[in-house]
Amino acid sequence: MVKIITDTTACLAPEIAQKYGIPVIPQVINFGEESYLEGKQIDIETFMARLSSAPELPKTAAPPI
Repeated sequence: MVKIITDTTACLAPEIAQKYGIPVIPQVINFGEESYLEGKQIDIETFMARLSSAPELPKTAAPPI
């Protein structure tokens, strides 16, 4: 059996993920020493606000196993 799993960088529409049973794992966004799970702990509006005021660009990391 083959199972497709993706992370939030794929920007897969929620209805497509649900229709095909594809789990979407949130990527990690790091603003300095603070880490957030995309879509769970930080939404796009908050991300954009932080991005515009951050002294340096955020970094991303692969989701934990």
